[in-house]
Amino acid sequence: MAKEESGSSRLNAFYILMVLKNHSGRNHPLATGEIADLVNKEFDNVVKKISKDTVQRTLEELSEPRMHLFLDEDIDERTDFGDSDLFKLDYGFYLRCVVKAEDDQGNMVYVDGLCKSGQTKYYYYESYFLDSEIRTIYSSIETCNFLANEDITNLVLKLRSLRPLSKDIKKPAQQDEDLKDPDSIFFETIGRLAEIISRNNLADIVYGYYGVDKNKKPELIPRPGYSFDEPKRLRPIRLMFSNGYYYCLMANPKEENKPGPMHIRVDRILLLEEVNASPEERKNYPTDFDNVGNLDSMSKYGVTHPVMHGGKLSKFELLVRSDSSSCFLNTIVDLFGRNLTIEAIPETTAEVKLGVLPPPLHKDLHEEWYRIKVDAAESGTLLVAAQYCERIFILEPDSAKDALRKKLRAGLRLFDEDKK
Repeated sequence: MAKEESGSSRLNAFYILMVLKNHSGRNHPLATGEIADLVNKEFDNVVKKISKDTVQRTLEELSEPRMHLFLDEDIDERTDFGDSDLFKLDYGFYLRCVVKAEDDQGNMVYVDGLCKSGQTKYYYYESYFLDSEIRTIYSSIETCNFLANEDITNLVLKLRSLRPLSKDIKKPAQQDEDLKDPDSIFFETIGRLAEIISRNNLADIVYGYYGVDKNKKPELIPRPGYSFDEPKRLRPIRLMFSNGYYYCLMANPKEENKPGPMHIRVDRILLLEEVNASPEERKNYPTDFDNVGNLDSMSKYGVTHPVMHGGKLSKFELLVRSDSSSCFLNTIVDLFGRNLTIEAIPETTAEVKLGVLPPPLHKDLHEEWYRIKVDAAESGTLLVAAQYCERIFILEPDSAKDALRKKLRAGLRLFDEDKK
């Protein structure tokens, strides 16, 4: 292969960026001489020898936010960024220039700042993502059973390419075929829902639930009230990740008089078709609801709807017991967030509230009692209280207390040895 002339600024920039991407980092910046040596070594078969001065000149040009390195001027008319964040968003990275300086302890460290005459400049490639951010995304998708193996592998490989090789994340883990959905169109559905929401449009949807196929395997089939011949028309409002799954909050028509948006699992959508509805039809689908929580903040909305059960918020007063083994308040905060009131109470007060103080769960551990006040959706809170029925007692509202009592009694009947 004939070697390219090193005078091409675009080719020089490409080779320099590849070297910085693969070999530099916040704690390992490279001097221009080191960069030149690596370019000449790694791209020796395609480019003529590049000099230290050429590297310096190219890096100074790349550091200018006004430069559009890989964009054609005839299709991109932007000429002034003015903000380095825009440069970062446009190209997905920062080029950092640092110099060596002495810190308070007399150690030589790399610091940002203007280089004085005669100082050696060091450069490194900083991705739009931090290592920790990429690892968090990777860990989240690795355990998603509703993603196909191919989806996971492709995404992990893309995530790995975002960081220098010296900061590599682990390779895609071996996924259990029996646990994964081979027919997943999850990412496609997410993208289409986002587009529908951005255009304030409606959507015809078939929502599914799991039945059993002829081979006695779980099969996703339309839920009652949904069919491919007559899909249900809804208005997608928000996308959010909660409880280990991706949801879309959707509004029903006003005449159905629903107390809040539906919480639809994206991985269980069987059909999604955008509807270019008229302004009049759109008005029939609310985007705001009374007393359902903060729809502008998905994190706040999530903690007021435990396990993503919808509905209006109620004022709950809970009696909770914890001990040094369970640290149960951790679980309470995980489920309901930090926007709650916690009051430690003596056993005598708990006994008055309960009528009779139950025996300790663990005879060797000291128990502590708490009164907790929180605003939350009733159906999700009932599910949480049933799951932790030995530790959570609903004091208020009475309607929720009665509903939980009924649920627990129904469950006990399944284990009643004297049942007929």
